[in-house]
Amino acid sequence: MPVLGTHSKDDPALSGYWAERAARRTKLGLENKFIQTLAVRQRGRCARCGLDLVEGAEFEPDNIHDWVSWFDSVRRTLNVHHVVHRQHGGGNELKNLILLHSQCHQQHHATEALDAKRSQRPA
Repeated sequence: MPVLGTHSKDDPALSGYWAERAARRTKLGLENKFIQTLAVRQRGRCARCGLDLVEGAEFEPDNIHDWVSWFDSVRRTLNVHHVVHRQHGGGNELKNLILLHSQCHQQHHATEALDAKRSQRPA
């Protein structure tokens, strides 16, 4: 993460900035590890459409900086989905989570909403 302007870790007025920055980095690292665990469990496939989670998985970056940049952009195209929604008692345990393409995730919820609407119509 780039550092804003001349922000120094030695400046006591910026202790909040540095604490927030450290928390953000830790969360991102844990989130990526979590995503990787789900991807491995699903053998690199979207749980809805069955296609590769990562388009261009055969891409081989020249250096670590290119790889990190590529992975970060790919990560934004994936969503973690709760099989049993939290509002229905589902938790954040791995067994209740699947990894979907963001578009598949949107389609899933759109279909789910349409099905719920249809079931409420009088016969």
